[in-house]
Amino acid sequence: GSKLSARIIKFRDGLGGFHSTAQYEDIYGLDSAALAELYKYAKIESPIRKIKINEASAEQLLNQSYLKNKKSVSVIINYRTQHGNDLRKIRILDEETLRKLEPYLEF
Repeated sequence: GSKLSARIIKFRDGLGGFHSTAQYEDIYGLDSAALAELYKYAKIESPIRKIKINEASAEQLLNQSYLKNKKSVSVIINYRTQHGNDLRKIRILDEETLRKLEPYLEF
């Protein structure tokens, strides 16, 4: 339906584009039937939009679908100001979040 389609598009746009069909599973509220339809019909054709992690504002980071937590964004901005861009050292970001973010980051 239109609400589900809007949610998929909002998630995609917040990501900066899909880089893998596996990301469909990260969209809130999709049941197995909707996922099956996405896998069957949706194609990934456009390049992803990267975030310049050392320059991005808090607002730009919060718009990224995998960074909706204001505390995490604040920690990223403070850490990069003090220590540079090695985000793997920030303990508040778990390995799964870092793995998901990696294709979208530009240093």
